[in-house]
Amino acid sequence: MNILIFKTRPGKTFAGQGLIGLLCLLLMSSPTQAQTTWEPHDRIVRSATEYLNSLPPLDPRQTHVEIKPARLDARLKLPACGAPLQSQLMGQQKPLGRVIVEVQCESEKPWKVRLPAQISVFVPVAVTSKPVARNQKLSRSDIILEDRDISKLNRGYYSKKDEVMGLITRHQIRSGIVIDPGQIRPPYLVQRGQTVRIVAKTPTYEVAMHGKALSNGALGEVVRVKNTKSNRVVEGMVTAQGVIEIAHYQ
Repeated sequence: MNILIFKTRPGKTFAGQGLIGLLCLLLMSSPTQAQTTWEPHDRIVRSATEYLNSLPPLDPRQTHVEIKPARLDARLKLPACGAPLQSQLMGQQKPLGRVIVEVQCESEKPWKVRLPAQISVFVPVAVTSKPVARNQKLSRSDIILEDRDISKLNRGYYSKKDEVMGLITRHQIRSGIVIDPGQIRPPYLVQRGQTVRIVAKTPTYEVAMHGKALSNGALGEVVRVKNTKSNRVVEGMVTAQGVIEIAHYQ
């Protein structure tokens, strides 16, 4: 009679007679015992999403947030985690736009995986209510507030009408366009060719004279101005309507 000898694991053998021995071996090494349990991808994604939803508001005026996690590669196999999953943002990222969330398992078989996600934060921002011409002063009727995703507003935005009222458009703006700092400017307090008051100040005295502005200037901007008496050209800061202040030593 033939005796079958099978190696079941390192250092051990199993001996049996014919079909009986083979059947015993198959029972001992059943697929149920050998199979590895994998971590479900939806649990990983849910951990990252719940973490992002738990973060404090990025902007106190935000109305709602939309989170779109990416899909994990279907070929990714991670051992099932016997502990709650931990999630956190990578590095010093702000919870806005495209982010990377690290999901971590701390159990007998620890692992980490990075999951991309897109975070959209909606905030009421200033938008043109109608077409606005170039060099037009914005009034309250020109502006409305609408919810927009600030992750897409890389040029900046305004959250209040008062922040843009009275400012001047640099170019024509269509209706429904988010107003950003590059589209508007402060009103000029000094116009090129205008007769202005030149003021030179020191801690002990103040001297004033007439001059001619050589460029436009808003409050706080530095412009060139010509002294109409001496014909000397100097630079000064616009401090008020028609007033340019220069350093006393110029």
